[in-house]
Amino acid sequence: MLPPVSASLFRVFRILLVLAATFVVLPVVAQASDGERLFKEGLELLDKAKASGDQKLYAEACSKFEQSFAAEKSLSPLLNLARCEEARGRLRVALKTWQSAADLARSQGDSTAQILAQGGASSVAEKLPKIVLQPSARANGATLTIDGEAADPGAPFAVDVGKHVVVGVLGTEREEKEVTVERGVVTVELFAGAAKTTDPKPGPGPGPTPAPTSNDTDWALPAWITFGIGVAAWGGVAATSAVWLGECGDCLSNPDLDAPDAGLNISNAVLWVAAGVATGLSVTFFVLEATDDDGAESAPPKAALSVFSNGTSSGLRVLGQF
Repeated sequence: MLPPVSASLFRVFRILLVLAATFVVLPVVAQASDGERLFKEGLELLDKAKASGDQKLYAEACSKFEQSFAAEKSLSPLLNLARCEEARGRLRVALKTWQSAADLARSQGDSTAQILAQGGASSVAEKLPKIVLQPSARANGATLTIDGEAADPGAPFAVDVGKHVVVGVLGTEREEKEVTVERGVVTVELFAGAAKTTDPKPGPGPGPTPAPTSNDTDWALPAWITFGIGVAAWGGVAATSAVWLGECGDCLSNPDLDAPDAGLNISNAVLWVAAGVATGLSVTFFVLEATDDDGAESAPPKAALSVFSNGTSSGLRVLGQF
C-alpha cells in the first residue's frame, strides 16, 4: 500500500504540471502570434502603398503576407498576397496566387474563400495582356519560348505589361524578337521570311594574286623588219624594172630586138622573189601580233607593193591596211 501523499507535496506536483504545460504551449502560441503579427503588418503596409503608390511599400506588404502564410498556412495571408501582387502590377504572379488560394480553399472545404479566389483569378486573367506566337508553315516543330518559358504556337500566353523576349529555334536557325505589351493580345510572327542558311566557318582568305603571266610573243619587231625588207625589195624591183623597160621597152612585142643584159634580168628576178617572201612574212607576223594582242584573230593587216607603168613613166605603189 502506497504511503499517503501530503497536501503540500500534492500542491508542488500540481505546480510542476502547470509549468510543463506552459513550456509546451508557449511555442505554439508564439508561432501563431508571429503569423498574426506579420499578417497585420502586411495589411498596414498595403493600405499605405495604395495611398501613396509606392512600389517599395507594395513589395514589403507582399513579403509580410508571404511570411505570414509560410508561418500559418492559412487562407487569409494567401488571399491578401494575391490582392497585393495584383495591386503592384505583377498580374501573372497574382493569377497563380489566386489559383493557389482557390485550391487551398477547396481542400479545406471553405466554399466562400474558394468562390472569392476563383473570382479574383478570373478578373486578373481578363486584365492580363497576352502574346500569341504565330510561326510560319515552314516552322512546324520549332521550339518557342517567351521570357525563357516554353510557349505553344497559336495559344495565348499571359504576360505582365512591359517588354518581353520571344525566341524561336528551328534547327540551326534562331529568331529573336523583343515585344512591348501594354494590353490585349499581341500576335508575333516568326520565321516569316525565307529559310536562312547557317554561314559556313570562314576559311583562310585567298592568297596573293599571282603576277599575270603571258605566253605572248612580240611579233611586232619581226613584222616591221620584214615589212622594211619588203619595201626595199619592192623598191629594187621597181628600179630594175624601170631600167629593164628603158633598155628594151618593146622586147616583149618584138623578138628581133636584143634582150637586156642577163645580170639585169637575174637581179630583177631575185628582187621579185625577195619582195614576195618579205611581204608574205611581214603579213604573217602582223597577223600573229594581232592575234596575241586581242586573244582572237582580228582582221589581219595588209601591206603590198606593186609596180605600175603607163608606157611613159613607171613607179612604185604601196598599198596597206593596218
